[in-house]
Amino acid sequence: APPFRRPSPCCCPKKDPDPEKDDGKEEPEPSPAPPVPPPPDPPPKPEPPPKPTRPEFRIGLGAVFPDFECHTTDGNFMFHSFLDRQHSHGWTMLFSHPKDFTPVCTTEIGACHVLLREFQKRGVQLIGLSCDSVDQHRAWTKDVLAAKKVDQHKELGFPLIADEKRQIAEMLGMLDPLEVNDADKLPLPARALFLIGPEKRNRLTILYPATTGRNFAEVLRVIDSLYLTGCIDVGTPVDWHVGDDVVPNLHLSDVATSALGKATEKMVPSGKRYLRHVAHPKVAPKQPLRHMQAVPSGESDFKIKLGAKFPDFDCISTSRGIDRFHKHLEQGRWTILLCWPADFSPVATTELMACHQIQPDLRKRGVNLLGLSCDSVENHELWAKDAMTLLGEGKQHSELGFTLIADKTQLISASLGLLPPLTPGVPHKDRSTARAFFVIGPERTVRLSMHYPETTGYNFWE
Repeated sequence: APPFRRPSPCCCPKKDPDPEKDDGKEEPEPSPAPPVPPPPDPPPKPEPPPKPTRPEFRIGLGAVFPDFECHTTDGNFMFHSFLDRQHSHGWTMLFSHPKDFTPVCTTEIGACHVLLREFQKRGVQLIGLSCDSVDQHRAWTKDVLAAKKVDQHKELGFPLIADEKRQIAEMLGMLDPLEVNDADKLPLPARALFLIGPEKRNRLTILYPATTGRNFAEVLRVIDSLYLTGCIDVGTPVDWHVGDDVVPNLHLSDVATSALGKATEKMVPSGKRYLRHVAHPKVAPKQPLRHMQAVPSGESDFKIKLGAKFPDFDCISTSRGIDRFHKHLEQGRWTILLCWPADFSPVATTELMACHQIQPDLRKRGVNLLGLSCDSVENHELWAKDAMTLLGEGKQHSELGFTLIADKTQLISASLGLLPPLTPGVPHKDRSTARAFFVIGPERTVRLSMHYPETTGYNFWE
């Protein structure tokens, strides 16, 4: 047999034909395959820059005014530091203007400068706001003073805030979306006016459209009322002026009322004693005003500002029973809605009578009138009968000339932001802020609003 020959080595790895055979040499175990790395996570999306936070301000009686930086014709300062300058018997009037070098605004700024002494006599300091720069404000004031034939070397008697970016106007709910600037297509500020009293609280608000100039004689009338009612426990009736009779507040006893002077009481069918008149009391000047209680801000979706869509809600009224509010807004017509805290209150009763009397004039203007009060339909009917009797029409079985909506649960007033949030089933004892005057346009948006305290009657000539 041929001799055995070992096969020549090859490059292939040697395989053991018998895996059970142990030749004393351990074969190294093959290293495991490296794990497949997972796909990388997508890079995180960059977060948007945080929006600048601004104080939340809801227009309402008793709301604390926010603080903000003011760049003005009289230097730069924080708004609260300006409020700190007012007297204990005084007020600050902040009023906005749509734009410099416009005709209506020029007449208003000029009127305030001319009336400056009248405001100062009442302890009122003024500060205006317009959506232009400080330099433009200074140039504009020269035109204003020239139009009023004031010495050109004099300066305007109060500062003007520059709000070029409309940030302050937006924060305070001053913008009027139905009036747009032709140049930048941005909404113009409404003609907002705030009277701010002690504790930096809003005591009165008037919102007029950009195209309607304000009546500053009415503002002075209201300041006189606020001072009187802030010093003495009385209210001023509808259309009141200095020297007219006043009405003692409901909680005053007969003894306390007699200290104000001889009272004349009106007897009414409801049998309730709530309408007393006394002669205009004398008040010493520069008396500190009574403090106003803290009022929590409302939390409704609806914010009172021009152009805001007026909400719809279920309501029960003296004329239609249960219905939706928008059913009361007649198609294509303007509507006035007056909100009162309660029936059988002296100032509100004088306003109720005046509303009935001006109905013919409102109809001529195509205006519908509605009332709302935090009371029941049954009380509304009794209250209306009292008013008609006081007008001398009760014996003729005539009815009140407009509809009254009941809000005994206060849910409607809370939804309009006039009252703080409600605890279910627990109405507010203090309903004094549930008072407002709205003009609602044919498109069901707010076109004008006024918020006077319950002790200051509206002026229906205004």
